[in-house]
Amino acid sequence: MFNEQRSRAGAEKCRIGKTELDLRRFSARGRSCRCHADRHHHLPPQRYRPEGMACRRAGSHRRPSCHAPVRTAALGVETCIGGNRHAGGLTMVASVVRLKVTLDHVEPIVMRRVVVPFTIRLSRLHEVLQAAMGWTNSHLYEFRMRDVGFGLPDEEWGDGPIDARRVSLLSAVQDTGAKSFKYLYDFGDGWEHSIKIERTFPAVGTEGPMLLEATGHCPPEDVGGPWGYQEFCEALADPAHERHAETLEWCGSSDYDSAAANFSQLNKAVDDLAAKWARKARRKT
Repeated sequence: MFNEQRSRAGAEKCRIGKTELDLRRFSARGRSCRCHADRHHHLPPQRYRPEGMACRRAGSHRRPSCHAPVRTAALGVETCIGGNRHAGGLTMVASVVRLKVTLDHVEPIVMRRVVVPFTIRLSRLHEVLQAAMGWTNSHLYEFRMRDVGFGLPDEEWGDGPIDARRVSLLSAVQDTGAKSFKYLYDFGDGWEHSIKIERTFPAVGTEGPMLLEATGHCPPEDVGGPWGYQEFCEALADPAHERHAETLEWCGSSDYDSAAANFSQLNKAVDDLAAKWARKARRKT
């Protein structure tokens, strides 16, 4: 099933030009985007969160053990909080999960479908999303499941997110009851991704991450968030735009197509990640 979906997705791949960008921020206000980077200069670096997405963590993120068992048909799993049906209190009908990942507030649509082990650590899921989307893993991140945040703790930040390196997707779904959640990347630019758990499958052998489908080009790093990306696309597409030449130089290519995804390139990045983890696992055995 996965191979058929990957074949269909591969047929949609579109060649794009050079996308290597320097680290200057693009600004729609007529100069390099220091205004965007500096507007929160009084905050600790990379710890600014977009309004409405602040980490709210009241006490433990664990649900009380007195809750009755809940069957989550959409996930194909049966949760038994406080029981001993399975390690972690959850009986799995399937052990790999298909996720639909959509980048919020951008046009054209940027969407990915990936398959990952249900037991994948959230820190590794972050790496899969970086590879599948086309990001460069240059900034901090956070998963938001209802009112619970998972990311990289920072002692200077105070009551920050739960350590994503110590929590699996499975346990996070169990503990929060979330069927969909948010993935935040780059707290300065404020990229938000909506992730939906679409389906679960039985494991067949050793399942690594897999890219099934890719639609739309990932925005450049440090472009200024959704608003800056819109201005970037407008300036690049219009030779008469007052900032066309500057944007073209910053981008490095006139072939940039915001609607096209280079499936082969993204797929290789995900496959390379899976191969790296497989090598690490073999060394431990």
